[in-house]
Amino acid sequence: MRLDIYNGTRQEIPKALLQRAADVFGKKMRVAKASVSVAFVGERRMRALNRQYRSRDCVTDVLSFGEGRHSRGYAGEVVICYQQIRRQAKRQKTSVRAELLFIFMHGLLHLSGYDDTTERGWREMERAGTRLCTSIDR
Repeated sequence: MRLDIYNGTRQEIPKALLQRAADVFGKKMRVAKASVSVAFVGERRMRALNRQYRSRDCVTDVLSFGEGRHSRGYAGEVVICYQQIRRQAKRQKTSVRAELLFIFMHGLLHLSGYDDTTERGWREMERAGTRLCTSIDR
């Protein structure tokens, strides 16, 4: 899977890890020829995006903006707030790496049509995300 990364923060982003995750996702989900953009933004930008597109006035970890069914091979964009990922990792007593991978996969799953607005959909996304993350280090 082709991955374009934009880093709008001062954080060092593990690009090789994200590319590996995108490759695993592409292979497992049969979208290996698709391309996706991922943007890392600060808290103010993420809050503004969340307010604009979801009418929620708070910082969130990830937003996904799809282009339909992989229009011309482009799946869409995943926007991640790295500061929020760090907070969540600390709260959940996991590594920043593990949380980043899971949230990145979560965003990619949204681009592939998964929806977590219901309890059933949320559980399905959690299972799929966990399975995909487990595949990364194999």
